[in-house]
Amino acid sequence: MFSEFWIFLNLKNVFSFFIKIILFPLMKSAYNISSINTNSSLNCILFDSIIEDYYNIASIYDYNYTTIKIKKHISNKNNSLVAVLGILVNDFGLKIEKEMLNWLTPEYQIYKIYQKYPGTLYEYPALKFAEWLTEKKNISFLLYLHTKGATHKRLTSDKIIRKFWKNEFTKPRNKLYINQIINNKTDIATPLSNGIYTWYNGMYISKRAFQLNKIYPSKNRYLYEYLFENKKTRIKGIIAENCLQPWNYLNYYNDVIKDKRKIQNIRFESLNDLEHKFNNFYLILYLLLVYLIKLIMKIYNKKFLI
Repeated sequence: MFSEFWIFLNLKNVFSFFIKIILFPLMKSAYNISSINTNSSLNCILFDSIIEDYYNIASIYDYNYTTIKIKKHISNKNNSLVAVLGILVNDFGLKIEKEMLNWLTPEYQIYKIYQKYPGTLYEYPALKFAEWLTEKKNISFLLYLHTKGATHKRLTSDKIIRKFWKNEFTKPRNKLYINQIINNKTDIATPLSNGIYTWYNGMYISKRAFQLNKIYPSKNRYLYEYLFENKKTRIKGIIAENCLQPWNYLNYYNDVIKDKRKIQNIRFESLNDLEHKFNNFYLILYLLLVYLIKLIMKIYNKKFLI
C-alpha cells in the first residue's frame, strides 16, 4: 500500500512538472501559432481586398510579384508634387496609411505601393516603383516615404517620426528641400537632425539619384538604408526644425551601418520563417507530450485503480 502511495506521489510530481514547466508554455506557444495563423489570414484578406490600378508589374519589377499592388491615390487637387508611399498591408499598416494620407493629399500626387505582410521584400517595391516613375514618366524628383511602424504597434517613437515627417515634408518646410533639388544643388534632400542624416526612410529623391543607383531586390534589409550613401550621389541635409533627434534609435542604425562590409556579408533569413519553424516544433512536441500523459494516466488507472 505504501509503495503504491509513493508511486502515486511521484506520478503527481511528474504531472505537476509537465503541466507547470512544459505543458503551459507549449499551450501558450500553440496559442501563438493559432494567433499567427489568424493574423496571417486577416492580412491576406486585407491585401486581396485592395483594388489595384493597372500597371505592367513585370516590366517594373522584372518579375510578376504577387505580393505587390500599386494604386494611385485619388485627389481633388491637381498637385504638381509627387510622393511614393510604401504600405505594409496589415491592420496597423492601413491605419498608418490613412494617417499619412491626411497630410500628404493636399500637396502631393500619391502612388501607394502595397506589399503583403510580412513584407519580405522590405523597401524594394516602393523604391523600385519610384525609380520607374522618374524614368518612364519623366518625373524630375519625388518624395519617398513608407508606413513607418507598421510592424511595431507599441513603439511610440515611430509616431514621433511620422509627426516629424509631416512637419518637414509639408508647407512651408518642404520648400527648403525642394529648392535644393530644383536648383540642382543636390541629388537627395533629407532632414539633418542632431548632425545625422535622417533620410533612411523619408527623403526627396531626384531622377539623377536613381540613374546613379539602380534599385534591386535583396535579402539584406539594411541595403536600402545606405543605398545612396556613396561618393557619386550628392546628399543635402536640411537642419530639422524644433527637433534634436526624432529617431531615438537612430544611433543604433548609425552604429550598425558603419560596418557596411560586415552587413553585406550577413546572410539574412526571414524571421517569420524561423518563427514558423520554431512554433511548429513546439506544437509537435506539445501533441506528443499530451499523448504521453494520456498513456501514463491510462496505465496508472489500470494498474492502481482497478
